[in-house]
Amino acid sequence: MRAGNRETALERFDAALGLWRGRTLADVTQGRVLAGHAARIEELRVRAQELRIEAAMGLGRHRELVPELRRLVATHPLNEWMHARLIDALHRSGRRGDALRAFHDVRAVLDRELGLEPSEDLRQLQHHILAGGSAA
Repeated sequence: MRAGNRETALERFDAALGLWRGRTLADVTQGRVLAGHAARIEELRVRAQELRIEAAMGLGRHRELVPELRRLVATHPLNEWMHARLIDALHRSGRRGDALRAFHDVRAVLDRELGLEPSEDLRQLQHHILAGGSAA
């Protein structure tokens, strides 16, 4: 990705994530130290998923990302970055109404779970969509 070759990066992220088989150390009794290592590995997996999404979006594959992003926001409901990518992918796919509904969904989750409003980045994305910003 740093070299600007998103296609190769996407292929490598797909290959790496394809090797993943469930939750880290799911069948092992974990103490505090081992649980910490497992959490770190899970965070690295999430980061690989984020980088894969960045590569695919950079290649204009917004429509094909929507199902994956919906699954990810269901799995990580408090991850605003993933919600923002879903909203952006919907908007860039010509689904403005669905994008705005996704914004309202994340707003409701953040309010209900944490008593928070969406981040400035999410609010700017909503404003861009409402202002009729270009989807492409």
